[in-house]
Amino acid sequence: MPSVLSRGVFSEMMRLTETEEAARQFMLQQGILRTTIQCACTNTMTLRPCSATESPDFQEFRCQATSCRKTKSCRSDSYLSNSNLPFAKLIQLLFCFASKNLTNVDIVAYTGVYRKSVGEWKGSLLEAATIWILNDLQIVEIDEALMGCRKYNRRRVQEDAWVLGGICRRTGHCFLVQCLGNSSDAATLLTLIQKNVMPGTTIHTDQWAAYNQLSTKGFTHLTVNRTLYFVDPLTNCHRNTQEGMWHHLKRRLDSHQSLEHVFIEFMLRRRFEANCGVAQIENALHAFVAVLRY
Repeated sequence: MPSVLSRGVFSEMMRLTETEEAARQFMLQQGILRTTIQCACTNTMTLRPCSATESPDFQEFRCQATSCRKTKSCRSDSYLSNSNLPFAKLIQLLFCFASKNLTNVDIVAYTGVYRKSVGEWKGSLLEAATIWILNDLQIVEIDEALMGCRKYNRRRVQEDAWVLGGICRRTGHCFLVQCLGNSSDAATLLTLIQKNVMPGTTIHTDQWAAYNQLSTKGFTHLTVNRTLYFVDPLTNCHRNTQEGMWHHLKRRLDSHQSLEHVFIEFMLRRRFEANCGVAQIENALHAFVAVLRY
């Protein structure tokens, strides 16, 4: 059964995309489109209305210098500079991407955008989203896991991959990275931890020997013996938050997406949706808008 947008989300999406002008104004208000840019002659270029023959967006930048008067697309110097997708269609895509239960087929039905374009836009946004993730962590639970197996003969078989994951207990923000060379040895894990976790962070792990050097690398390292108890009675060290994250992540594995894209989307949603309740779609939408604004 196809997934559907809630009535409120659908109504807001249609309000913002009722006309191409309304959609363009949303892009300007959100800072996705620029209001001014610099011309090659170093003077300022400002937006002005134009005809459809001059620009399909009915607006363009024109240099203010009377000796220049060059023009550029209103999409110049923005994330959309190489795109011809109508603004209304792009906003509809953002709403659909923010609603995590929609498949690409569902999104095609809502927006009328070709399925190939839907996949390309989603991949592009997720790759750009990596700049918004990581490095504000405090107490972090870390673990490694093998990903890619199918269960009960469902879904296409994917190659198994060792993955290192960490989650901040306070904020719910997380990181997920595939292990280099598909190896989970101490050298590989330490390199990835140092790259993704700030020095001085308190790290909770199990007692696997690969983590033993963390305390010599600028981290406070606590361990829990999972064969005896889930929470260490003396240090309060545990990995229960991390175990919960693995559970949610494995439910999001999709044979039609690369592991990298699954991880990026999961991290992005955790960053902007953690503890947001009914505002999850709104926060996810703001996350994608932030990527476009950058």
